Amino acid sequence: AAAYTAAKTISREETRKLEEIVARIQEAADASSREEYNKWDSLFHETVINSTKNPYMIRMYKCISDDLSRYRFHLTRQCYSKNENEFFLRNVGVIHGDILRAIKSRNAGWAKEEMANDIQSMLGTIQRVLF
Repeated sequence: AAAYTAAKTISREETRKLEEIVARIQEAADASSREEYNKWDSLFHETVINSTKNPYMIRMYKCISDDLSRYRFHLTRQCYSKNENEFFLRNVGVIHGDILRAIKSRNAGWAKEEMANDIQSMLGTIQRVLF
């Protein structure tokens, strides 16, 4: 819902901020820096949420953001081998770029689909780690 709404409400300034964040995500991926990726990924999602201007979504995200940070930390420290880490970073760099392109185009349906791909990627990672 957040990417869908953001595609309709995002400002130019917020779009520029997302562009900068996606560039930093790609730099982190290129350097295989999971810690840097975690920082920029968190800011990416926070910026998408804030660009909705929906107080309910913003409050909801704030409630889960600490849990998401813990998930990212544990995944980084405990669950990834170097090869899995590099594969993950390459894929999420592409996924975040796709989300940004969809939001910039103001195509809400496409933005929703691309964010769903990001969530599915995260769920796939959890399934690989747990099972």
